[in-house]
Amino acid sequence: MDLLIFYISPVLGFLFMLTLIMALYRKVSGRSIQYSQKKILMGSSMALAAIIIYVNFF
Repeated sequence: MDLLIFYISPVLGFLFMLTLIMALYRKVSGRSIQYSQKKILMGSSMALAAIIIYVNFF
């Protein structure tokens, strides 16, 4: 499990930051955030939170 987290966490971090930048850019330009971007942002943030909880408590 630790090896999986080691390989997946940089990908999830990059995906989270890229989606966050895209969402903030749309928000600043006055447009609404797309539903697909919201799904990716919430999914990657939940996965990162699960990894942090697993690493800290197990």
